[in-house]
Amino acid sequence: GILRTTRRGTSPTPSHIPFLPPGLMAPENAAWRSADDPSTAGPGHDPASAAAGATEAGLAYRSRLLAAVADASRLLLGAEDAEGALPQVLAILGGAAGVDRAGIMVVEEGPGSARGYGRMVAEWTLPGIPRQMDHPDAHRINLDDLGGAYDELLAGGCVVPTSELPPAGRAPQEAVRVHTQVGVPIWT
Repeated sequence: GILRTTRRGTSPTPSHIPFLPPGLMAPENAAWRSADDPSTAGPGHDPASAAAGATEAGLAYRSRLLAAVADASRLLLGAEDAEGALPQVLAILGGAAGVDRAGIMVVEEGPGSARGYGRMVAEWTLPGIPRQMDHPDAHRINLDDLGGAYDELLAGGCVVPTSELPPAGRAPQEAVRVHTQVGVPIWT
């Protein structure tokens, strides 16, 4: 499966960077930027303080994620119906990550696609965010349409802005307002 996350608005993050926590990439939170980033400089700007703030924010984010993973694990282990618990698990993880959506996508073989098709099987979104599962063009996507970005997402550890996908892969994502994708492969 693939955990898919997005943020509202756009972020000036470069493409194909090592994984950065989505909550830290938000435009309103400059802590993820490097200390020598001119967009964070200004009167009284202290690069050492900015770096320390980024470290503290990163550690707090990691702690929040670890606690969420523990909570989600307990929920799954105690659930009589693990599949039925997935939306709540995704809400826990998505909330901790500071994203507006999280989902599990199953990759299936099918004619007309060398990489197969991704089908969303569980999803959580914040109120007002369109669900990919409910959209006729976005609930099942031809992974060939994602181009090389699919291979990077499958490898995990990268951030791919939707704007950098090939047009055929970008259209269904834009239809449900997915701005950035992070792949976390789950092998079964």
